[in-house]
Amino acid sequence: GLATVGFDDEGVRAQSWDLVRDGLFVGYQLDRVFAPRLGVARANGCSYADSAHHVPIQRMANVSLQPGPEDLSTADLIARVSDGL
Repeated sequence: GLATVGFDDEGVRAQSWDLVRDGLFVGYQLDRVFAPRLGVARANGCSYADSAHHVPIQRMANVSLQPGPEDLSTADLIARVSDGL
């Protein structure tokens, strides 16, 4: 993607991780401050600054959406939501 990097602005190696898996929220974008607060072993490379004059904040460099195993219409997807927004 356009924002592909080797390391974030905290020096954490960039990595792939799931935010949603099988329709469930399973991950967080974490920096070195919030990872230990949530009991997570390490940050996942989501801390970036606008420039060297700014403090890094949490943000994802690239987001990749992968299709699920089933071929569903939008109406089918909405009909299967039992609890959500």
